Amino acid sequence: MQYAVELYFDDAAEQLIRKMWQAMEEAGIPSGMLGEGFRPHVTLAVYEKKRGKRFVAGLEHFATTIKPITLKLDHYGIFATEESVLFLGVTVSSALLRLHRAFQRRFKMLSGGLKDYYLVDRWVPHCTIAHHLPLEQMAAAINVFKEMGVTLPIQPKITAISLIEVSTRNYKELHKFAVRQV
Repeated sequence: MQYAVELYFDDAAEQLIRKMWQAMEEAGIPSGMLGEGFRPHVTLAVYEKKRGKRFVAGLEHFATTIKPITLKLDHYGIFATEESVLFLGVTVSSALLRLHRAFQRRFKMLSGGLKDYYLVDRWVPHCTIAHHLPLEQMAAAINVFKEMGVTLPIQPKITAISLIEVSTRNYKELHKFAVRQV
């Protein structure tokens, strides 16, 4: 079992990305994102160990410190790993890097089991569109998005931070906290 901390998007961006997942499915390209409880998101951290009450309380407080940030999802990307992920790449901004660094500093003592991909100098912020997808289907998916009129960039506003339990069969939101809105 793994535990992830994710940033959620505003309703308009979430609905657009869900439509992209659905259009893939309708074109016979499995996104792996529908029907499993996934929400469009950017992951801040993934842990191998369960997060305790201190972590959850800290996350709730941390949510109140997050300044409103609008992300810029402006390109498609691929992680050519065993997971074979197609994603929307996030343009890294100073505000997003500050948020990630603040999160890492705040939870350093509570972060046993943090996966290396999410360390400050290794993190590649992204929004997963599909996983376990062959390369040729990735190209087909991008064509589906073009046909449905998706234009980049997509500019979601971060609205919440969430702690998620993830396994090979389950994606379960354990705690969700709204971020400060101005």
